[in-house]
Amino acid sequence: MFSTEDIIKEVQREINMRKRVFPTWVLQGRITQQQSDKRIGIFEQILEDYKQKLESENKQISLL
Repeated sequence: MFSTEDIIKEVQREINMRKRVFPTWVLQGRITQQQSDKRIGIFEQILEDYKQKLESENKQISLL
């Protein structure tokens, strides 16, 4: 099992990679700009969800 912090770091790495690679793919016709935006957007939402999860976990710990 991976920590929430590990997941956040990996999702952020994936977003950064997609932002570097997808523009070239769009130019090559491998994906459309709409697909690129959607795929990056999904990962950005995942990142926000996990950041909220981490914040919740940290609040629970501080209550102990």
